[in-house]
Amino acid sequence: MNKSTPDAATSSSQATASTPAEAPQHIELREKGLTHKIGEIPSRLVTGGYIASILILLLLAAALLLLDYPYTGETLLQHIWHSL
Repeated sequence: MNKSTPDAATSSSQATASTPAEAPQHIELREKGLTHKIGEIPSRLVTGGYIASILILLLLAAALLLLDYPYTGETLLQHIWHSL
C-alpha cells in the first residue's frame, strides 16, 4: 500500500541524495501553527523572566553557602547536610 505523490517522490530523492555537507538550509513544515511557534523569537518579557529566575536561584545558593545557621557556627548548607 504505497501511495506515490510528487511531493513524497521529490522529498525522498532529496533525502537520499543529501549528505551532511549538503544539508538543507530551510526546513519546510506542513503545519503552519508549528512553523509559527518555532519561528518566534522570545520577547523581552520572557527573556527577562529567565534571567530573573536564574539570578534568584544564584542568590539562594549564595545564601546557603554564606549565611550562618544561628547558634552553631556552621553555614545553612552544612546544617541541612548534617541533619539528613
